[in-house]
Amino acid sequence: MSKLEPIWQNLPLHFKSKCVQKLDYKSRCSLRKCSKLDMHIVDISPNNLNSLAINTYENYSFLSWSNDGDTVFSVKYFKNLGDSDMKIEFSASPSVYLPGKNQKSIFKKSIFLENLDPDSDDLDFVLSDFKIAQKKLNCKKSIINDFILKEYHPIAHPDRTMEFRERLLNQMTSSGQKNQIKTEILHLKWHKNSQEIAEILKMFESKNLKKLEFSDRNATWQMAEVAKTEQWIKAEQLWMEVMAEDLKIEDFRHFSEIQMHVRDLEEKDLWSVIQNFRSKNRYGASFHFTYRQGEPDLQRILATFDVIPDDKPIRAATQIRSILERRINHTQRFQISNPDLILVVMIADKEVWGTVCHVANVDVEAKVETGMLR
Repeated sequence: MSKLEPIWQNLPLHFKSKCVQKLDYKSRCSLRKCSKLDMHIVDISPNNLNSLAINTYENYSFLSWSNDGDTVFSVKYFKNLGDSDMKIEFSASPSVYLPGKNQKSIFKKSIFLENLDPDSDDLDFVLSDFKIAQKKLNCKKSIINDFILKEYHPIAHPDRTMEFRERLLNQMTSSGQKNQIKTEILHLKWHKNSQEIAEILKMFESKNLKKLEFSDRNATWQMAEVAKTEQWIKAEQLWMEVMAEDLKIEDFRHFSEIQMHVRDLEEKDLWSVIQNFRSKNRYGASFHFTYRQGEPDLQRILATFDVIPDDKPIRAATQIRSILERRINHTQRFQISNPDLILVVMIADKEVWGTVCHVANVDVEAKVETGMLR
């Protein structure tokens, strides 16, 4: 009797779904085009990615993803309104380029499509593909209006950027979007409209979302509405390269890791942060404030302490940490309830940061690099 060979069409639906979950993203997209049933199976099967990013630039729109965190795949769509042809550029690169150890680019190829709808442009195609990627997405990091690899892209005209953001927001918040996106880290580069930012946050499952990253160095955001969302309240880490005028200390007391740009920070507010982190009693908890306009007033800060100021610099174990440590004007160590842990607070000309470290390993664990090397 001949051995029966498995045939894809004859497999039970739940078997097919398990197989689809094992596929890389490009293979999922290829399978999705095979039949309506395959399209359905792909759309209902969890899409497990390491990272996913979408953005638009001057001459093209851009979708990139990583299946495993080691290799980043990118698709560029080149098409203007009125054109019936489109160029698609597909490439792959290592997530970290190490000169002499790997290649900066793994491969790059282009294809040309003809006889397309002249009323469509590259935004239509990138948004359509992003909508597919969103279905049942389970991702370590989602990047909205930015990119995975830090490389040069020509900045889009402001009108084009605003159109992209409007269409992306409408797509993400439409009634047809049934499931919240599961991601651990959300990186968002947007603009000042706090209501829109809050709407985007609500599209992400709060139980999965651990870290919020907001990037827009040249803007000042109103964050009061954002701070009311469940996603903000339940997140554990905050990274903000934007100026937030209306945030209060109470709004971010729950975060165990904070990196923020501030215009200035009153000494009483900084002392409130220090007390908060002492009470957390949590190894690895940390904060870092970069002063954009004012400067930390060392003497006024020291005057708020409930202990005698005592400068105890760390003993840097590496050359680079030694160089970075030189910018620190004062290092204060605060006892906390766990005798094995200590809060190390460092004050520089434009920065103040602190780390909860093991008492026996302060020289290694104090986050000197935070801020300078991110």
